[in-house]
Amino acid sequence: MRNIVGIWDSPFGLAIWNSIIVSVITVVVGLALCSTAAFALAVLEFPFRNAVFVVVTISFLIPFDAIAVPLYSIMRMFGLQDSYTGLILPGIGDGLAVFLLRQFFLGIPKEIREAAIVDGMGWFRIYYSIYLPLSVPAMVSAALILFIFQWHAYLWPLLIAPGADYKVAAVAIAQFSTANETDYGLMFA
Repeated sequence: MRNIVGIWDSPFGLAIWNSIIVSVITVVVGLALCSTAAFALAVLEFPFRNAVFVVVTISFLIPFDAIAVPLYSIMRMFGLQDSYTGLILPGIGDGLAVFLLRQFFLGIPKEIREAAIVDGMGWFRIYYSIYLPLSVPAMVSAALILFIFQWHAYLWPLLIAPGADYKVAAVAIAQFSTANETDYGLMFA
């Protein structure tokens, strides 16, 4: 019981709230961005559509650790260090979520879309009224991908938010262990 009370007396409570805020905003904004990108890649005809899809596919094959330092330099140049924006931005455009949603959108019969066009619907209305309601299972999967990516992020929050006000749970848990001692009670609580 002492450890559970002790954990909320430490800065860990703020870190949990920061993780919740960052993860929820990432899921909401990320789903809006990824689903519209996936709709465009699956339905709309535009030049270099397949090349854009290849770039999106390659983007989720590159480990985040490989781009963390250059991304940190860019974020620092724009003054996004120690901010929610700096924590959230890299997680919003997730290539795996775009890939997943695009593949699901390709499975929706084109006859439904053609009937909507004949009825006078525009592209946004087709996306909003037809594709989104049909894609609830894929949207839930994409939301889980985005949420888990942000909730378990350690390296990026450690780099971009060194201050105590924007520390997330994964970093706060790691800081229960120092070079001289580890407080296993607080860490496990």
